Amino acid sequence: MGIKSELKSVYSLGFGSNEVNLLKLTSAYGTFATQGLHTEPHGIRRILNRQGKVIWSANYKSKQALDKDSAAIMS
Repeated sequence: MGIKSELKSVYSLGFGSNEVNLLKLTSAYGTFATQGLHTEPHGIRRILNRQGKVIWSANYKSKQALDKDSAAIMS
């Protein structure tokens, strides 16, 4: 669900005892809101020139990180 930092193997991990930064945490919770689809966090979707033409556009692909039923239960 987007958390790529090392998670320590401790029993309390199931309670969220490991620390992650706010961007990764928000990205993971966003996966629940989108019915299990995860998209990497990003800040720029497209760049326009002065005339309003798109000179660069990002193509962020979503992947199914969690099944819809589990995401619904968590929501």
